[in-house]
Amino acid sequence: MTKDDFELQVMDGYLVVRGEKRVEREESKGRYHVTECAYGHFERAISLPDEVESDKAKASYKHGVLRVEMPKDKA
Repeated sequence: MTKDDFELQVMDGYLVVRGEKRVEREESKGRYHVTECAYGHFERAISLPDEVESDKAKASYKHGVLRVEMPKDKA
C-alpha cells in the first residue's frame, strides 16, 4: 500500500481510517506459474481519549506502518 491508499478523518471523537488494499503477486517455479490478487475495502474507527486539533494532524506511512499524530486541544 502507499500513503495515497488511505483516507483519514476525525469525526465525533473518533479517528476514522479508510482505504483499499490491493495486492498482486506473481511467481514462477519450473513449469508452474502462480498469480495471486487480493483486493478489499477496509474501515476502522479508533476512539480518541481527548479532544484533538485535527487541523494540526500529521500522518506518515513507512514500511507498512501508518503513524498518525494529533495534538490535544488546549481548550
